[in-house]
This record gives sequence, structure tokens and C-alpha cells, in this order.
Amino acid sequence: MKTTLLKVLPILFVLSLLLTSCGKNDPVVDVGNCTDGIQNNGETGIDCGGTCVDCASVCADLLTLISNAAVVYSNNQTQNNCILYRDALQASIDQQCDANGAYQQIVNALSC
Repeated sequence: MKTTLLKVLPILFVLSLLLTSCGKNDPVVDVGNCTDGIQNNGETGIDCGGTCVDCASVCADLLTLISNAAVVYSNNQTQNNCILYRDALQASIDQQCDANGAYQQIVNALSC
């Protein structure tokens, strides 16, 4: 009995994952095209929108990255920290998250 239960439990676990993880209304993310660094296949930004993750969430994540990089750079203005801050800003610009051009102005002012 114990041996049979040990054999059946993993099968039941996998089946429960299959039955509960994908509902009809769950979004399908096209991972193959959503990580190629190109705006294509109906994406509304680079690797976001369409069948990829929502662009607004990408911009929110980039804003967090920029904020963290700004704090690190302001506390320790090394060349490496400047580059990390600049790259975070540039990623946000590339994703079209810089609506008013403020990030581009900061990138232009950085000397790293």
C-alpha cells in the first residue's frame, strides 16, 4: 500500500499542476520572441506588449532599477556605478519609457 501511494503521489501532483496552472484566460507569453531585443511580432515595445509581458510592467521594473542605480551612484560616484546608472537610464529610453525626455537629459549630463 505504501509503495503504491508513493508511486501515485507524483503523478497526482503533476496532474494537479497541469489542471490548475493554465486557465483559458491566462495570457500566453511567447518567450522565443520576447527575449530577442527586437520589437517584432505585434510587440508594442522592445520585447513587451502583444504576446509578451505588458510594457507598463517593464517600465515600472526599469524605474525601480533606475532608482536603485541612482542611489548607488550618488553614494559612491565611481566609473562603474556611473555606467550602471547610465545603462539603466538607456534601457528605459530604449523601451520608450522616457515620455518627457528627462532620462535622456541625465544620460547626456553623465560623464562616464
